Amino acid sequence: MCGREVARQSAQEIVDAVEALPEGSRLLILSPLVRGRKGTHQAVLDEIRKAGFVRARVDGQVYSLEDEIQMDRYKIHTVEAVVDRLKIQAAETRLMSRRPAHG
Repeated sequence: MCGREVARQSAQEIVDAVEALPEGSRLLILSPLVRGRKGTHQAVLDEIRKAGFVRARVDGQVYSLEDEIQMDRYKIHTVEAVVDRLKIQAAETRLMSRRPAHG
């Protein structure tokens, strides 16, 4: 977690930010599922496992969905599905900027 505020960005703003990263940087594409809620959230993990995801980030830590992920039901948690993992390479960012935006 980088501590920066998250705000809405256009597709071009996202491409520009990725292009500004040094070559070799790694980043995760995440889908938020649970934000700051108490519980074990096992149903959420089961659902994303069934949907074909293989990793989840729980409270800032990435886990394989093959592992048993324990969460204290009385503590607040954040759960995100790991959609993709990328390593920045110069040729990839040029291709990324040419992709059509879906929305």
